[in-house]
Amino acid sequence: MPSVVHPSSHTEDDIELPTPSKFGLVRLHESRFHHHFPAVSSEEHLINYYHCALVSDILLQGFLYLSKNYFAFYSNIFGYKTKFLIPVGSVTKITKERVAKIIPNAIGITTHDEKYVFGSLLSRDASYRLIYKIWKKASCEREMEDESFTSSSSDQTTTDDASSLSTKIKKEHVRKSPSSRSSSPPWHNLKSTSSKTGTVSPKCQPSNSVVWSITKDCFGKVEETFVSICKLPRTSVLLAVSSVLLVLLFFSATFLMYRISVVHRRMTNGEHLQPFSKLKQKQNKLGQTKIVTEEVIQLTDNLQNRINQLVMVRKSLAELMDVTIQDKNSCNTQKEKVADTAPGQWVAVGT
Repeated sequence: MPSVVHPSSHTEDDIELPTPSKFGLVRLHESRFHHHFPAVSSEEHLINYYHCALVSDILLQGFLYLSKNYFAFYSNIFGYKTKFLIPVGSVTKITKERVAKIIPNAIGITTHDEKYVFGSLLSRDASYRLIYKIWKKASCEREMEDESFTSSSSDQTTTDDASSLSTKIKKEHVRKSPSSRSSSPPWHNLKSTSSKTGTVSPKCQPSNSVVWSITKDCFGKVEETFVSICKLPRTSVLLAVSSVLLVLLFFSATFLMYRISVVHRRMTNGEHLQPFSKLKQKQNKLGQTKIVTEEVIQLTDNLQNRINQLVMVRKSLAELMDVTIQDKNSCNTQKEKVADTAPGQWVAVGT
């Protein structure tokens, strides 16, 4: 990140001067600074500039220009221009920030009306030190001016007070005449005050204006907090809402787990089971009858299969018996034929 300082405008101890090789960059960015912000006088010299991104709905890449009296930002993304001037005198606070609550590369500049967060800084600490020094220097100068103004005004007020005191003393001296001395005795005043001590003065009671002012202050604080929340970036608001939802879900899950544990403990202890005992008995009986009927059906199916197998075996045995009987009959007929033929003749017997 280039760190550039004007060679002739600021030579204080708290601001470092650049190397001579960066004077060209100083002139270039100072000319751009005055071109983008023509309302700034030409005598306002550039102290430093940083390439950063403004944290809003999206990250707007641009340049942060630092001068003695202004913090300026300029961005141009595809013709979408964003630029604004922050007077150093309107700054109330400068803080170190995190982009997306994680990345520590941002700086926050808070004014009376709004807060600006600049991220994507390579050297966040160095830029923070420089911005803080510029702001503190401007605030010290402003305080010195205020003190000088107050001292001059106090001198005028003291002279006015002295003249007014002299006139009052003269008037009192004139009023203290013998006729005035013959006034009512002092114990008369004592009696009047003693008679009034028993009653409560209405000043001790709170007036409606005080109550109204207190309520107005409360509503004003609530409105300020609401406005500050509305001015936050959309990403931070979404993160806050999601974190709140996660916390609520966590608490609801813990409550449900507690209720489940209570119900489980009651079930294990046998509580609240008497009204359901009859129903459970009926259910058990129905379940047992269903199991018995299923077993009976399975047994009948098995028996039917065995019977069918036996019928098949019987049929096969009957067929074998028929075949054996036929073979025996054929053998007997052949033997009879051989016996009837003449001796010495060969007969072909087929097996």
